[in-house]
Amino acid sequence: MVSDFRPEESYRFFLQEIPELLKELESGILGLKNSQASLPEVWELMRLSHSIKGGAACAGLNYIQEISHYLETSFKLIGENEVNITPRLEDLLLKSFDSLKSPILEEIGTGITNPD
Repeated sequence: MVSDFRPEESYRFFLQEIPELLKELESGILGLKNSQASLPEVWELMRLSHSIKGGAACAGLNYIQEISHYLETSFKLIGENEVNITPRLEDLLLKSFDSLKSPILEEIGTGITNPD
């Protein structure tokens, strides 16, 4: 269930901060395959996802919080198990990123997002 609770200050800060976090996250995902996914890079992606999750939670954007939580968990599992980044896994991570980015961009553009 999506809450209408939006602490205005946290919400405004989230909208200001999120474009840079998304840019870093996307660049990091794209760079995983090229660099053979070193453990520090994977942990950085997990940290970025965690930051997005926390910001979304503070802003009352529960559906964005949930999506970023799944992405964070994916990076945690990749790092803990030292999973090789195959083209298929890269594709799945990019699709997950797009699932996160889309509602964020809608929120930035309109202030309203369909959580479904």
